[in-house]
Amino acid sequence: GGCFTFDGTNFINFSDSDSHDNTTYLTISFWMKESENATSRIIMAKGKYSTDWSWIIQNPFGDNSLRVYIADTLSDVGSNFVNTPTGTLSVNNWHHVTVVFDGTKSTSVTRLLVYVDGVNRTSSASGTIPTVILNASTPINIGRMYGLHVFTGNIDEVMIFNRSLTAS
Repeated sequence: GGCFTFDGTNFINFSDSDSHDNTTYLTISFWMKESENATSRIIMAKGKYSTDWSWIIQNPFGDNSLRVYIADTLSDVGSNFVNTPTGTLSVNNWHHVTVVFDGTKSTSVTRLLVYVDGVNRTSSASGTIPTVILNASTPINIGRMYGLHVFTGNIDEVMIFNRSLTAS
């Protein structure tokens, strides 16, 4: 098989699925290889920012880090997120990324974890990660967020589960 290649203009759009909405558990797993390190590159997202969204996975600053947002309202402006450290990713190298959401955990940094190449790289949190993934009616986009901040590089083996996978 082959991976999906994103050139900054193309993307993949998945229809909305109720199995990933209003859930206390969610895991998103994929392989990625960025071809350039640029600011605000959305790897994948569910929703339209600040109007109807659930979550976003991005490289926010062009510093080879990841930021994962979980909305606490459909009109959230992005105040609830976790970060990985600068240099977590490297351009032109494959990385396996797994985002694990467990709304039953007691703190933001235990409720939302980001594993890169099998290692928990969650380093900080801002706001309060909510206890449930909201029911945004917009589709999941891979390679952009509903027309914004396109990704350049490769993404492969995307899997989304309505349960929290463990490190083992």
